[in-house]
Amino acid sequence: LFPAETLNLGIAGNLDYFEALLGQPIPSTQAVRQTLLKALVARCRSLEHQLPSNAFSHQPVTLVPPSGEPTTGLCWWMVTHGLSVETFLSSAHVRNHFNGPNALFSLDSKEFGTNKQSPSQEPWIELRTRSLQIHPEAIGLRHGWGESDICRNFVVEAAVGRGDWTTLLRHTDQPLDKNPQVIRVSQESVPRKFFNRFRIRMTGPTTTDTWYLMIAWFDIFGQTRSATLAGLFDTFESSHL
Repeated sequence: LFPAETLNLGIAGNLDYFEALLGQPIPSTQAVRQTLLKALVARCRSLEHQLPSNAFSHQPVTLVPPSGEPTTGLCWWMVTHGLSVETFLSSAHVRNHFNGPNALFSLDSKEFGTNKQSPSQEPWIELRTRSLQIHPEAIGLRHGWGESDICRNFVVEAAVGRGDWTTLLRHTDQPLDKNPQVIRVSQESVPRKFFNRFRIRMTGPTTTDTWYLMIAWFDIFGQTRSATLAGLFDTFESSHL
């Protein structure tokens, strides 16, 4: 799970490995370090046979937003490295059945989205990760239909577990492009925050005055951290407040 030598170094005061996995600094007092590492060792022993065996589920990954042509994001990276990313929709368009389970993360997809809904039932599409949490730096989006039903009023939101949604992007009367586009997230709204749920939700009608949410590409750019390790440290911090 974690190399024995790394744990020995941590107990001695070198927490670089764990700080890199967590994505944030650990309090530097010796008392906190010693207590933290002893708790971590005990926890690792109890979880040895429960944690995912995939090494990528514990290693931090960074995919910076592309400055030129759009490239695939972290969700695509996860599914191609054996890590699960689930897709949920408020309703499913019939054309979705012609796509694979990870079509929403591919730059080659053309048609994907929800059925027709209404202002009282705003359509949405959600991505949910299990092994890794993401600190978002940008969102990849692409219109998922022909010349009609182009989403132009929407928000992109993020959450951790069943927590409240945090707004990452808000667009009003700004139609999505038929080509992939990467939209930066203001870091003032999410300073060093990590999430495992991301959704795009329509807040107004499309360019043809309908309520279909047609999105052919939806992915996240930024940094990841281990969801298991994050939960471990959150538990420790809560118990020492």
